[in-house]
Amino acid sequence: MCAAAAPELTGGTRRLLAEPVKLVKLYLCADFSAAEARLPAGCDWFGASGLGKVEAQLALGGSVVLGLLAGLFWWRSRQAISRRKATPGPAVISRRGVTPGPGAISRRGYRLVVAGTVAGGLGLVLDVVAAALGSSAQAGAALLLMGAWWLCLGSALRAGRPVFGWFTIVVGVLACADAFDRLVYLIPVIPLGPGWVRGLVTGFWVLCAVVVLAPRRARAAAERPAEAEVPT
Repeated sequence: MCAAAAPELTGGTRRLLAEPVKLVKLYLCADFSAAEARLPAGCDWFGASGLGKVEAQLALGGSVVLGLLAGLFWWRSRQAISRRKATPGPAVISRRGVTPGPGAISRRGYRLVVAGTVAGGLGLVLDVVAAALGSSAQAGAALLLMGAWWLCLGSALRAGRPVFGWFTIVVGVLACADAFDRLVYLIPVIPLGPGWVRGLVTGFWVLCAVVVLAPRRARAAAERPAEAEVPT
């Protein structure tokens, strides 16, 4: 019956806004004019498909950035293990890059970074595929894989950088919560979906990761002469 009331959604949720990517899509796809024969690009409502969809392009851009960071963290951890073999002290990702010192990235930590990088890489690829196909189940699985990467990376970095390590773990927990919200059950009470919080926190995490990965060669070179003057 057309006059029948629509069934209520389960979960007791009262979301004020849709997911961020959906809002961006609605905003861009609303810019059309039949009189001027102007259709927005990247909108599946008007024939876009695959990587031509705006949500797929956003997912691809985010995956490229996170993939580069994942590769850099793996490379830094590999450097730390290599220097650990060459020096008597442990190697750590510190404020001056990969240097000997306390709070080492152990072999177990390196294995966590490798496993997390593999999981994260699969998740980033799956996220683009899910956006291109419009599959919410694949998007949730991609978030689980990316959450596993953040959890592994944060656990490995806690010794050398405890603040950033715990922050990375928080990002992983938020990604897993977003996946639970998409795949299993809508999280009640919260006025915004976990995607909003995760998106904002992830953006800040990217900036922090760039700072962590940035080399400090000038500072390290300035400290070497002073260290050489210390009598032994």
